[in-house]
Amino acid sequence: MALVALERTADPAIAGLAKDIMLTQQNQIGQMFGWLDVWGLPLTGSARQMAWMGHSRNGRMPGMASPEELAKLTRLSGPDLDREFLRLMIRHHEGGVPMAEAILQRSDSSMVRELAGAIVASQQAEVAAMQQMFAAKTTAAAPLP
Repeated sequence: MALVALERTADPAIAGLAKDIMLTQQNQIGQMFGWLDVWGLPLTGSARQMAWMGHSRNGRMPGMASPEELAKLTRLSGPDLDREFLRLMIRHHEGGVPMAEAILQRSDSSMVRELAGAIVASQQAEVAAMQQMFAAKTTAAAPLP
């Protein structure tokens, strides 16, 4: 989603946000994959998604956009693209915060807890910023009386 927004938005604030999200999440994923490698653990397990949180479920993880939503995002442009990106990314971050909080409750590794705490703080701050951006873009799109 962030790559689509970065490549297609005309709004420098959206482009900056998308680039920051993309780079931050790539770094976080790299750290986690590195830990699994060092610890000799597989990247995936045999349990259902989210079973480690007690939420054994089928389908997408909380906050993940559907293929249809991603296809719609790639078809949009201008302010419509920006609003849809913000809507989807707010939901994505809101889905990620509980996962990071669950790690804080379950891990005794200082490295893991530090990353999880940083994820919670940064995603909550980004959600607040994106909500403000979304509100401004929604108000700007509203027809005048």
